[in-house]
Amino acid sequence: MRSRLDLYLNTIRYLKAVQVWSRITLYVKKILLNKIIASKINKQSNTDFFTQVFSFIDKPTAHRQVNLKINSFTFLNQPIQFDTHIEWNKKACSKLWLYNLHYFNYLLQQDNQTEGDYSEAKNVIEDWINSNPIGYGIGWEPYPLSLRIVNWIYFYCKFEDSIHHDEPFHSQVIQSIYQQCHYLTYFIEYNILANHLFSNLKALIWAGAFYNNEKWLKRGIFLLKHELAEQVLLDGGHYERSPMYHGYFLIDLLDLIQIFQSTSLGNDELQLYSKLKQTSATMMQWLETMIHPDGKIALFGDSSIGECVPLKQIKDYFNKLIDIKPSAMVQNQTLQVRALPESGYFVFQSPNHTIIIDGGELGVRYQPGHAHCDMFSFEYSIGKNRFIVDSGIGEYLPSTLRNQARSVYSHNVSILGRIEQADFWGAFRMGRRISSPKVRIAYHPDRIIFEGDYHSKINRKLPHTYYRSIEFNKTQFVVTDRFEVIGNAPIESLIHLHPLCGVVTGSGTYKIIQGETEIYIIFDQFNIQSELREWFYIPSYGEKVDSKMIVLKPNNSHDQIIYVVSQSTDSSVEAQIALSSKSI
Repeated sequence: MRSRLDLYLNTIRYLKAVQVWSRITLYVKKILLNKIIASKINKQSNTDFFTQVFSFIDKPTAHRQVNLKINSFTFLNQPIQFDTHIEWNKKACSKLWLYNLHYFNYLLQQDNQTEGDYSEAKNVIEDWINSNPIGYGIGWEPYPLSLRIVNWIYFYCKFEDSIHHDEPFHSQVIQSIYQQCHYLTYFIEYNILANHLFSNLKALIWAGAFYNNEKWLKRGIFLLKHELAEQVLLDGGHYERSPMYHGYFLIDLLDLIQIFQSTSLGNDELQLYSKLKQTSATMMQWLETMIHPDGKIALFGDSSIGECVPLKQIKDYFNKLIDIKPSAMVQNQTLQVRALPESGYFVFQSPNHTIIIDGGELGVRYQPGHAHCDMFSFEYSIGKNRFIVDSGIGEYLPSTLRNQARSVYSHNVSILGRIEQADFWGAFRMGRRISSPKVRIAYHPDRIIFEGDYHSKINRKLPHTYYRSIEFNKTQFVVTDRFEVIGNAPIESLIHLHPLCGVVTGSGTYKIIQGETEIYIIFDQFNIQSELREWFYIPSYGEKVDSKMIVLKPNNSHDQIIYVVSQSTDSSVEAQIALSSKSI
C-alpha cells in the first residue's frame, strides 16, 4: 500500500500549474471571501435586466423518473420523495444524487407547454431560489451551477409566454439566473479543467447571449476556442476517453451551436461556428463507432448505459442542427475496421460479430478522474447480445466498489503479480501509472490483428512489459498475452461475462450460452489452469448485478496465455496452431 505522501506527490507531478494555483485561489475565495462575493451579488437584486429570448430546438436528455407535483425524484436508481419542501442539501443523499437534483435536467422532460407543466416547474424553481441563498449549499458549486444556468435559460425560453404573464416570478427567475452566472465567474474550475471547465464556459456563453453581457460572452468564447482544441482529439474523441462523457460533450457542442445560430455573429464567431459544426460531425462519427449492435455504448472508463442519452436522440438532435453527414466505416472485404488512433479505440466487425478494443491512454494525464485500468481491455458482442463486457462505472464515492470498478480486475486484461495499471485513490485521483501504450493494427484480407504493449514500473521490484495481440478472423478471435519480466510472479488473464450468460465448464473449454447463441472459450488445458469467479456488472448507477469472471492462469514454466473465442469447438487450423505455437 502506497504511503499518503507517495500518492500525493505522484498525483501532483502530473498536474498543470494552473490546476494547483486555482485550487489555492478557489479555496481562499470559498473560505475567506465567500460572504463578500455573495453580498456583492445580492445587491444586483433590483437591477433591470435586459434579456434576449431564443427559439430552441428541443434538446435530448437522459430520462429521469421525476414527479414535480409530489416532489418525487429518482436519480442513480435511488428514489426519494420529499414532503412540502425539497431538502436540497439532504445529508443522507450522496453528492452525485444531490448534483442531479440541482442540475434541473428534469425540466427539459416537460414535453408540452401546458399550464400544469409550467406551474409544477415554477414551484420547484421558486423553492430552490428561496432555499439556497447565494453561495451556500451544494447547488452553488460550479459544476451543478453551470448545468442549471443553461437549463433554466432553456426553460425560460420554452415557457416565455407563461413567465411574462407572471411578473413576480419573471423578475425572480431573471435575477436569480444572472446572480448565479455572476457567482460562477468567481469560481471557474481551472483546478479541474476537462468537462467541468467546458460546462463553465458553456454557461458563460449561454448567459452572455441571454443577457447581452459582452464580458461573459467574450470570456466564454475565449475559453471555448482553447478547450475545443485541447479536449477534442484528431479522431473526434473526447480526450477523457469515456463514451458516456463523450456523449455529454457532444450534446454541449450542439447546445452551443443553437446559441450561435440564434445570435448575430462577427467574422471571428462565424469561423468558430463553422469549427463547432465540423467538430460535432467528427464527434458524432466517433460516438456511432463506439456503439454495440444493441444501440448502447461500450463501458470503457467511467461510462454508464443508464445515464446516457440514447444514440438515436443525440443523432436526431444533430441532424436538426447540422447538415454534415459523418462518414461510414471503412470496409475490408467481409470485415469492417474503424481505428480511432488518438483515442486508442479499435473496432473490428464482421456481419454478426463486434469487438471494441481499448488501446489508449488512461484518460488525461493531468485529469484522470474518469479513467480505469482498462488498457488493452475489450468488449465482444454477437448480434445484439453482449457476451464479454467491462464491469461498469461502480460509483463516485471513495469506496471499495469504486476501487474495484476502476481496477484491472474489472476489465478483460491480463495482470502480473496483482500489479494494477495505475495507483487509483480517492474517488478520482491517480498516482503512479504505466507508460503510454504502443499499438499497431495489421490488415489482411481475411483477418485483422491488434497488437499493443506498455511498460510498467509501478512496482519497482517487478518492472515488466505487457504484450497483447488480438487476431480477429470473421467468426472467432485469438487473444495472446505475454509478459517480459525479471523474476517470477503469478499471471492471470481475466474474461468478464455478461450476467445473462450461462456457463458450462469443459475440458480446456468454457461453453458460454445466452439465449439461442453460444460461444466457446478454448485454451490449452495442459499449460493453463482456469477458474470461475464471482464478480459484478454495473450497467447503470446503483444497478449492481452478479456476474461471472473466467480467470486463466499459466503454469509457472509459461509466461504467456493464449485463448480462442469461437462459436465452435471445431476451431480453424490457424486457431489450433495458435494454441500451441503463437507468439507476438
